[in-house]
Amino acid sequence: MNAVKRAVNIPNPLKPIVIVLGMYSRIPMPLVEWGQDSMAYALAGFPLVGVVIGAALWIWMRVCSRLGVGSPLQAAGMMLIHTAIAGGIHLDGFCDVSDALASHQPAAQKLEIMKDSRVGAFAVISLCLYMLTKFALLSEMAFTPDQVMTIAAAPTLSRALTGFAAVTFKNARGDGVLAAFASKANTNAVRTVCAAWFAASAALMIIARPSAGVIVVIAALASFAYYRYMSYKQFGGITGDLSGWFLQVCEWACLAAVVASQWI
Repeated sequence: MNAVKRAVNIPNPLKPIVIVLGMYSRIPMPLVEWGQDSMAYALAGFPLVGVVIGAALWIWMRVCSRLGVGSPLQAAGMMLIHTAIAGGIHLDGFCDVSDALASHQPAAQKLEIMKDSRVGAFAVISLCLYMLTKFALLSEMAFTPDQVMTIAAAPTLSRALTGFAAVTFKNARGDGVLAAFASKANTNAVRTVCAAWFAASAALMIIARPSAGVIVVIAALASFAYYRYMSYKQFGGITGDLSGWFLQVCEWACLAAVVASQWI
C-alpha cells in the first residue's frame, strides 16, 4: 500500500522557494499547499534552480581541473549535471516546440501538437542536434577560471529571463502550469527580482572576463528578443513548453558565445 505524501508545515517566506524547486528541479522538497500567497512570489525563486546547477557545474569543473580530466569527459559530466538537477523538464518543452514548429500549421494546431504526449520525428532530430552541438561546444572550451565562472552563472541568467518573460509576455493558452504560476504571481515583484538575478549573473560574467561576459549577455538578450518574436508570431504568445524551449536555446547561445570569445 502506497504511503500518502502529506503537506509539511513550512514557514511562509520559504513556501515559494519550496514550490518552485519542487516543480522545476529534481531536488527533493516537502509538499506544500499552492496557495495564493505562496504562488505570488514562486517565479521570483526560479533562478535559484540555476544557482544550484551553477554551483554543481563549478564544483565539477574545479574537480576535473585538479584531476586533469579531459574535455570530453568533463563536457559529458556537465550535461549530466544539467539533466540530473533540472530533470529534463525543459528539454521536454524543447522537443514539443520543435515538433510544433516543424508542422507548419496555424497557431491553434501548433498548440494542440504541443499537448500531444507522443514524440515526433522532428523532436528527436532537434534534440539529437541540440545535445550533439552542446557537447561539441563544451568540448571546445579551454576551461579557464573565467570561463568556469561564466558557464556557472549561465543557468541563473537564463532562468531569470525565463521568469521575467512568464509574467510579462502574453500567454497563448491561458491554462497549464505556466499560466497557473503567472496568473497568481505578484507581477511587479517577480519582474524586479528576476531583473536583479539577471543583473547579478551578468555582472559576475563581466567581472570574470569583460569581453566574454559582454558577448554572453548580448547573446542571451538576442535569444530573449527572438523568443518573444517567434512565440508571438508562431503561437500567439508563450506557454510552459515555449518557456522550456527558450531556456534551452538561451543556455546554448550563452555557451556558443563563451566558446566564440576564445578567439577574440
